[in-house]
Amino acid sequence: MVAPVPAPRPVCRTGGDDDHEYMVGLAERTFVDFGDYRMIIEEWLSAPRVQSVVLEDRGRRLGFALVAQHRALGFWRSTSAELVAIALEPRARGRGLGSLLLRAAEDEARSWSAYEMKLHTAIQNRVARSFFHAAGYRVREGRATFYPNGQPALELRRRLS
Repeated sequence: MVAPVPAPRPVCRTGGDDDHEYMVGLAERTFVDFGDYRMIIEEWLSAPRVQSVVLEDRGRRLGFALVAQHRALGFWRSTSAELVAIALEPRARGRGLGSLLLRAAEDEARSWSAYEMKLHTAIQNRVARSFFHAAGYRVREGRATFYPNGQPALELRRRLS
């Protein structure tokens, strides 16, 4: 009897210029309540030291993450990273693919020798807060931040090393 061939797992890869419109479109749909993300994502995609990671399954894109490198000032400080965006297609949610994408974004940050990853999420976004908490991210107290439309946000951090 011939053993069945397992279906290929979704994979993460480095994003390229041909992924930009996809990322902008998904961000617009995903973050619509938080502000005009077309312009924001386009700025991040053109910024130096921002790397995109794309999740795909058999050639179909399912999501993306954007990671920004923050170089420390001074000799005694290490590089850190910020997850500036992460988004999944609705059909990809609830299958562990967000965790796969987040790990790939963290691996990208580790490749820069980043000691930690920070991110911001809306206070009212309980699903995202639970997701990031399960991944080891913790709230940094005392930092008031806001989305472009004015919603309050939390800053979360996780050590990578």
